[in-house]
Amino acid sequence: MLRRLLIMVLLLLSGACERLDGTGETGTVVVYGTIDTPTIEPLLTAFEQGNPGIAVEYHSLTAAEVSERYLEDRRSGRTGPDLLINSAMDLQVQLANDGQAMPFAVPEIEQLPDWAHWRDRAFAVGVEPIVIGINTPADLGIAPDTSRAQLTEHLQQNRTRYLGRIGIYDPERSSTGMLLFNQDLEADPANWELVRTIGTLRPQLYQSSSEMIADVTAGKLLLAYGILGSYAFQQAADDDRFGIVMPGDYILLASRVALIPTSAPNPKLGQRLLGYLLSREGQQLIAQQGMIPVRLDLSNPYPELAGIRTRAIKVGPALLGNRDRMNTANFIRRWRTTMTPEEQ
Repeated sequence: MLRRLLIMVLLLLSGACERLDGTGETGTVVVYGTIDTPTIEPLLTAFEQGNPGIAVEYHSLTAAEVSERYLEDRRSGRTGPDLLINSAMDLQVQLANDGQAMPFAVPEIEQLPDWAHWRDRAFAVGVEPIVIGINTPADLGIAPDTSRAQLTEHLQQNRTRYLGRIGIYDPERSSTGMLLFNQDLEADPANWELVRTIGTLRPQLYQSSSEMIADVTAGKLLLAYGILGSYAFQQAADDDRFGIVMPGDYILLASRVALIPTSAPNPKLGQRLLGYLLSREGQQLIAQQGMIPVRLDLSNPYPELAGIRTRAIKVGPALLGNRDRMNTANFIRRWRTTMTPEEQ
């Protein structure tokens, strides 16, 4: 009788440990991510409702903070996240390349395009069209499909009006901004002329699209260049003071990239959440939040993109060049020179 009781106690303790270390069906999955909490909350709520024993602890961070906090957790021995989601695609690929990501066999991997995943370790979970935001009451005279070359000419012809009233990412403080500027220049080196023109107009520098969108809506800025489409389209739907330009030469498509870190305390819970985000149901919810679903069996929610050339940033080793120290130093040096206003 005593032996049977001891066996039962051991089994119960074993089950409790299983739940605590994340190999069971209950526990807390910790996520570090760059998606604003109001945007990702409906997805996390739906996941929790479908998995009653699992809670999600979400930390909304900047792109640089996602990587830095994870690495600091690892160095200090603190319990870290089970899933990382970052709009700085190059930082995620660098972590995966450095052996910091677990492999994950995604169900229905055939529904993901080749550019959206790398080595079964880094996965695009949502795609963002990169657009331009404008203050509509200002009646700027910018067409909805203005190209970058046309925008450059427009700004040069209206210098006084735009002085101090353009918002752009600060690539020295924003990893997402660094990624997007590099991709623009890779698409067409002539885009340096647009950057140079903006630089002479004393632009306001930002770390997030949300802040730029708020200032454009309020009229503090007339224009914000290179912002995330999910936030921009939501704001345009909610407030008619905010308008969107879809550059007619091409639309850059950036992804939110997810990975499960090798030090994840609850890797199975991280896999479960990542699998949900890439499932048909999860991707439909992602589309409702303004992002383009990655899955091939779901349609693009943006009819505005029809007829415009798109340029998807591939999840893969080509992004590692963005993190090369010499390349970064050369870019920052040229950036600082470009951002020096001309004497009037």
